[in-house]
Amino acid sequence: MTNRAFEEVLNLIKNRGFKVCIFGCGDIGVGCGYQRLIDLGITVHYYCDNNTNLWGKTIKDGILCFSVDELDIKNTVFFVLTHDYYELQIVRQLQDLGADSIISWTDLCSYKSHERLALNEKIAIYTCIIGGYDELRDPVDISDDCDYFCISDDENTVKNSVYKFINIRDLNLDQNLSDTKKNRYVKINAHKVFPDYRYSVYFDGNVQLSNRVIECFSWLPKTRIIARSRNNTASIYTEAIKRLETKRDDASVISRQVQKYWKEGMPEDFGGVNCGILVREHNHPICKMLMETWWEQVNDYSNRDQISFPYVLWKHGFSFDDVGIISETLSEDSDIWNIGGNHKKSFSTI
Repeated sequence: MTNRAFEEVLNLIKNRGFKVCIFGCGDIGVGCGYQRLIDLGITVHYYCDNNTNLWGKTIKDGILCFSVDELDIKNTVFFVLTHDYYELQIVRQLQDLGADSIISWTDLCSYKSHERLALNEKIAIYTCIIGGYDELRDPVDISDDCDYFCISDDENTVKNSVYKFINIRDLNLDQNLSDTKKNRYVKINAHKVFPDYRYSVYFDGNVQLSNRVIECFSWLPKTRIIARSRNNTASIYTEAIKRLETKRDDASVISRQVQKYWKEGMPEDFGGVNCGILVREHNHPICKMLMETWWEQVNDYSNRDQISFPYVLWKHGFSFDDVGIISETLSEDSDIWNIGGNHKKSFSTI
């Protein structure tokens, strides 16, 4: 759907008094999809769902769920806010019932409102270093298409560097968070740290970037997320055991976390990725939804984000086919070398 066609439907709501119905009472319909409509100034009047158990029940902010047969279909704009595998089916269902004004989740995500058009098209390249844990290295090469940032608690971290200093205290994070949790907050919540940018690249403090990473933005997948590489550990349960062996996290917390995932049916062989680099269109609604759920899991459970990220994808109906992998598209033949400093790990240039 073009921007013009989308705005013609919006005109039915704002100037012709059409009612608004969200079809779908799942995580998109009551979460990021609903919020996207509110951000656009659209009032939701009804919910619809094919689950008869929801009819007559309050779904969100006092809004009731109805059978579609109870609505004035010809004077209602339907927003089908479901995952892909239901979307086309429901759109056809509504069309067969005579609905003319239908906007899918895909259409809603694609709509470039004035607020989204105003986003900075430059790429925010950033890392987070707290407590001198890593030694920051300038990029191998610098691009005019990028702005470079380091979020830290020490301005000396960026001394004589291309990176601009952002004081982590200015983010007003919960002071009860550990330094590791603060780092994870910055890593995951690019849409909160850089709300005025459309795109970002996060990298761990022991990584030195080259401009080649920018090439990734030409093939952003459905989730609008690209990770560094696939994880050798395909199971979050195995990943959890490895974490326990390092004794770098609370064993009882990890145990509660994986028990929760197991009880909910999280597959054992779902897969995993290395999240040391994240390329994202971070203000895209799908990406924001995933990142917010991811932060909830990291905040509530283990610092090890590679345990929770697969769960987040699975919970929202995505797979790792919906996440891009840098190492499978860009050749990763750069040097890897050890350095001195506080973080006794290798640097890699990508």
